[in-house]
Amino acid sequence: CLTLLTVGYVVFRMVMGNFLILGVMEILTGLCVSPLFATGNLIVKDIVPARSLTEGLSWVTTAGSVGTSFGSTIAGAVLDASSPHMSMMIPWIVTLCAVPLALLGWFLARKRRTHVPAVERDDAEARRRAVNNRLGIRPALVQARAGLST
Repeated sequence: CLTLLTVGYVVFRMVMGNFLILGVMEILTGLCVSPLFATGNLIVKDIVPARSLTEGLSWVTTAGSVGTSFGSTIAGAVLDASSPHMSMMIPWIVTLCAVPLALLGWFLARKRRTHVPAVERDDAEARRRAVNNRLGIRPALVQARAGLST
């Protein structure tokens, strides 16, 4: 999704003169943003210990807000100093730079997940089952709610 976002930003730069195509590309590119944040939250949920989950998720939200603020500030400064065409280069350059960071994070997350002791993974599964039992949720009901039952 990060790669699609980068491609969308490159197309922004190429179609700046045609507002109809630019609008369509903004919508299509915008559809990539929400899955990125959802994926980030899921990665944090998998990596961060349960006792620190709220803090980990708040860091994801904070990083998104800070990134948006800095991006707007930098784009505005470039727009004031040069042209709209130059300021439209910033999103795809920054997003392209984020691809290696995302790959590094993915690699580290996989490494962390494979090194989590089986006891810790089993404990998480046991806690989930205990919560479901306390709430009266049975496995068939869980599957039905997820749309998995036949």
